[in-house]
Amino acid sequence: MKTTLLTTLVTVLACSNVMADDDISPAQAKQLEEQGIIKPLSVLQAQALKTKPGNIIRSELEKDHERYEYEFTIIDAQKAYWELEVNAQTGQVTKMELDD
Repeated sequence: MKTTLLTTLVTVLACSNVMADDDISPAQAKQLEEQGIIKPLSVLQAQALKTKPGNIIRSELEKDHERYEYEFTIIDAQKAYWELEVNAQTGQVTKMELDD
């Protein structure tokens, strides 16, 4: 029983590494934009800043389970850091949280 449980746990952990987010290079992002697969970065940045005004200090495009998402770090007027995730195909903000 313990061996089966251990084997299952190892398999799940191995699969989770395979399904982890894939970082997309700026060149790949530009190509996806030109192909019409994702929205332009400027449009997605505007959507993020509409949701949480401030200054974007970092952006990163990732592919997560066949969906492209930009992760933006924004510093607001109170010097708080926020992490926003924006669906790169629809422009919808899917996550917003205060970054510790």
